[in-house]
Order: sequence, then C-alpha cells, then structure tokens
Amino acid sequence: MEDSFDKLKSIKRVAAPDNLYNKILSKTDDQKVIPMKWINIAAALFFFLLVSEIYLISENKFTSREDSQIDLVTLPNNMLYHE
Repeated sequence: MEDSFDKLKSIKRVAAPDNLYNKILSKTDDQKVIPMKWINIAAALFFFLLVSEIYLISENKFTSREDSQIDLVTLPNNMLYHE
C-alpha cells in the first residue's frame, strides 16, 4: 500500500491557466436557472401528494380486515335448479 502512495509523490504539479477561475464563473452564469414559480408548484404538488397519501392510509386503518376479506370472497351457493 505504501508503494502506491510513493508513486503519487512523484507526480508533478501542473500550473493552472490564469483565466481558469473567470472561465468557470462565466460557464456557471450561462446555465439556465429554474424559475421560483416552478419550484413552488413542484413543492405544492409534493405536499398535496404527501397529505393525500397520509389521509388514505389513515382512512384505510379504520376499516377492519374481516370486512375487506368478506367482500373479496363469495359465499358458496348450494341452491340447484331453483328448488
């Protein structure tokens, strides 16, 4: 492991161009910024979805498991030929 670090010590440092900082700043200034209106809309939608999810989970908690299972399973009908 130390052998790998010794190899790193032999790497020569490269001088950065003088205008590198200004070039980076100009590229970041050219990038498009998301308008605050769209950020607010996204936050409102996220909040609405979160509240609706919490509401639906809380509503589902009050229904008993037996009631929901009864609705899914049909009772057998042994009446034959309308006797």
